Amino acid sequence: MKKFVDKLFQAGSCTKVNNIIYQDETFTDEESLPVVFNDGPGRKVEAALRNSQELLSLAAGLAHLGPWKYHPAERLFEFDDEFYVIYGTNVAREGSLMTPEKYVEKFVHPDDAGMVALEVQKMLETTECCYTAELEHRIIRHDGVVRTVLVRIAVMKDSAGKIQKSYGVNQDITECKATESALHNSRKMLSLAAELAHLGPWEYHPAKGVFEFSDEFYAIFGTDVAREGLFMTPDAFCREFVHPDDVWIFKAAEVEKNCEHRIICRDGQVRNVAVQGNVIKEADGKIIKWYGATQDVTAQKQAEAALDRQTEKIRRIAYTDTLTGLSNRAYLNERLAEEMEQARNGLSAGSVPLIDLDDLKTVNDTLGHTYGDAIIVEAGKRIKDEVNEQAFVGRIDGDEFVVILFGKRDRQCIAAIADGIIDALGRDTEVFGEIFNLSASIGVSIYPDDGDTAEEILKNADNAMYFCQKFR
Repeated sequence: MKKFVDKLFQAGSCTKVNNIIYQDETFTDEESLPVVFNDGPGRKVEAALRNSQELLSLAAGLAHLGPWKYHPAERLFEFDDEFYVIYGTNVAREGSLMTPEKYVEKFVHPDDAGMVALEVQKMLETTECCYTAELEHRIIRHDGVVRTVLVRIAVMKDSAGKIQKSYGVNQDITECKATESALHNSRKMLSLAAELAHLGPWEYHPAKGVFEFSDEFYAIFGTDVAREGLFMTPDAFCREFVHPDDVWIFKAAEVEKNCEHRIICRDGQVRNVAVQGNVIKEADGKIIKWYGATQDVTAQKQAEAALDRQTEKIRRIAYTDTLTGLSNRAYLNERLAEEMEQARNGLSAGSVPLIDLDDLKTVNDTLGHTYGDAIIVEAGKRIKDEVNEQAFVGRIDGDEFVVILFGKRDRQCIAAIADGIIDALGRDTEVFGEIFNLSASIGVSIYPDDGDTAEEILKNADNAMYFCQKFR
């Protein structure tokens, strides 16, 4: 042996005898003695190989990968520690070799055992020269925890159909499956939320000049991707779905902003949608990214319209005199306050005649309030007919009416209007077969000369009417 070592040193193959590691000191054939050199090219190769193996082992651990082999002659799987890590055990406990039946019995979830056994049988009986397959199934770890693995199988056969190589890798995909399930549930919930909210997401691809629509989007229009296609040009979308009277919104690029427009669904219904989007452009105005969502707001618009009608109805009731249908005191005060505000700012002026029916108390006392009410209704009609549509006419008390003559400040013009009202009321009035000749007293205040508040104007008009009654 010493001769052999001396020859190696003489040849320059090694420099340190202490760095020679003999694998078997019983060898007598000096020429075949295996040695490992810590110095020189061999050591570098060995180190690189060890580093590679360590990295591979680390990668397998991080990826939850466990490689395996199958020995067809012995009908045994060969597993290593990387494989067993997935199952919460190791080679020392389980052994490196295991029959398919033992593997299924020991690790495969009972509900998946039949599926795994069938795949193993298929692997062994395949006639393909290069057979590959994937299989997911649940396992029960040594600690009793149930997890999911993805099995990738590769089988190589010779021309005679004999298995030459059979190997594969198992990967723990439990977290991936959980993430997929969560993502699926999230998408399902998002889709459900979009359906409930009548929302349809969309995206515009500027390079291709097309919109990308989803089934959630098309659901608003009563159709789907299968019928319409995933992509559609703006012109095609306008032609197919946008109400003709609202196409201008797209032509004027107003749709890039948040807007509302009408659509025509596939069943012919006209509905309202609100478009909310986000546009990102370059300095020259070129669109880089444009995306958003369309929402069916038809029900909301209908509810708003119904609410507006209801509000207007309530407003009319609150501001309308139930007997004559004219405006009541509440509405008069509001309108007159608005007019006074304009007058204080120098933006308005006018006059306020206050009209009181004479002798109505006598009618009520002798014939009853039914006659008196009929006379009041007729008087309101005649006053309304006498003044033009620009004037405001309201009943503020039993037999008192107020007119707001917007912009009328000339005393001769006001006097002419007052005389016309008196003449109209003085015409014969027939009520339940009885003929009445009405008369009235009118007091007028001019704003802003006679006051700059509603209270002052009404008070001065009432004083003027009082003097009219007293000195007539």
